[in-house]
Amino acid sequence: MALSKIDIGKGSDAITVGDLPTGSIIQVTQGTIFTGNFSTNTGSWVATTLEVSLTPISSSNKIMVEFSGAIRCYNTSGNDAQGGWRIYRKIGSGSYAQLNTHEFTHRAYDYGGSGLISDVPLNIQYLDSPSTTDAVSYKLYGNRLAGSQIELNPDAQDESYAFAMEVVG
Repeated sequence: MALSKIDIGKGSDAITVGDLPTGSIIQVTQGTIFTGNFSTNTGSWVATTLEVSLTPISSSNKIMVEFSGAIRCYNTSGNDAQGGWRIYRKIGSGSYAQLNTHEFTHRAYDYGGSGLISDVPLNIQYLDSPSTTDAVSYKLYGNRLAGSQIELNPDAQDESYAFAMEVVG
């Protein structure tokens, strides 16, 4: 729930959101906590279950969105493995579409050519200006760009998180 007033115990002297300076965080939501395993071996963008939504209180405010977790790319018999990760956005009842040209890639290369595996932490942040007071949803998508497969939470024991923060614009 967004705050419209912060009660500081002084009755009518309460601070309103309009009194806060640009850059103040006025709302934070945590989306899905994903503890399973997402994997894909397709060469197209596929939605994960990692998602977060926030309804801004002002269309002039921004939303800082963040996804974090562990990712893997691998190739069982070649020398190149690469995965791509993007943030997609949906406003209101619309459809998900790629958010700007934002993309995080993870690549490993083995000069021996007999296969490889690479695990790294994932942390993607983006400051969005959706210009709306409708609900805004963000979802993480993945794409196997090279190799056999990519994974989010490769051992299915990691946790991945999605956060959204409304920032006074």
